[in-house]
Amino acid sequence: MGEYKIDRAGWPAGEWDTEADRYEWRSRELPCLILRNSMGGLCGYVGIPAGHPWHVQPSSDDLDSVVSVHGGITFMHRGCSENVCHVPQPGETEDLLWVGFDCCHAGDALPVRAMMERKYAAVRDALPYERFETYRNITYVRAEVESLVEQVMAAARTVH
Repeated sequence: MGEYKIDRAGWPAGEWDTEADRYEWRSRELPCLILRNSMGGLCGYVGIPAGHPWHVQPSSDDLDSVVSVHGGITFMHRGCSENVCHVPQPGETEDLLWVGFDCCHAGDALPVRAMMERKYAAVRDALPYERFETYRNITYVRAEVESLVEQVMAAARTVH
């Protein structure tokens, strides 16, 4: 897995300056990821192994009815998908269902949006939308990923 870097040219100074663009760890033996997208928002992911009841879920809408995570489930992919991937541990399968969410919703501050607002202040003041206010930092997103892991584990216990 090569280095994962987002182009931050033009972004204003912010909390994101001290954060990496990719974090990878394991929680309760599940692979977990946080990736920054091109708008500067952080996205969280959990890899769910075959045999788990969610591994055969047909759509993110089905999971949204049973999962509570920031903005709802916005990503589902079987196996690796570009940067949503990990290096399996010895004996671990790559047959994972990656489930994730993003922090690019109404109320979420984004570095690219802040850059555009600074550049086009006159346009910003004329737009009839609510200002994005809260940057969802690495601490927040990691807690959401850990919550998702706990929900994955709870769902596995209900069928066994």
